[in-house]
Amino acid sequence: MPGPPTGKTVSFANDIQPIFTSQCIDCHVTGGFALIFGGVTLQLVAGQSFNMLVNQSSVQNANLTLVVPGDSANSLLFQKVSQTAPPVGARMPFLQPPLSPTDQALIRDWIDQGANNN
Repeated sequence: MPGPPTGKTVSFANDIQPIFTSQCIDCHVTGGFALIFGGVTLQLVAGQSFNMLVNQSSVQNANLTLVVPGDSANSLLFQKVSQTAPPVGARMPFLQPPLSPTDQALIRDWIDQGANNN
């Protein structure tokens, strides 16, 4: 369950990318588990993650958008990190403990604040 609203302007570079770097890029890199075993080309490394997420369709279901600016409830990224059974695939990070409520809240708030590249 995500934590309460953070009450601050969330920075992609300072708040969101560090979550990806510490929790996600073991699998979401060139040649990583996500691509090899899941066919998911999403790369969450600095310099690539923003453009691969915002307004991009999911390779698992093209009718789903990874990040819908201003709408975390309909953003597959947030669904995947905050739900036990997201609409497609598995909860992320895969086979790891869920992100902390604080990290989930940061992702939710960043998306709801417009998913800015700040």
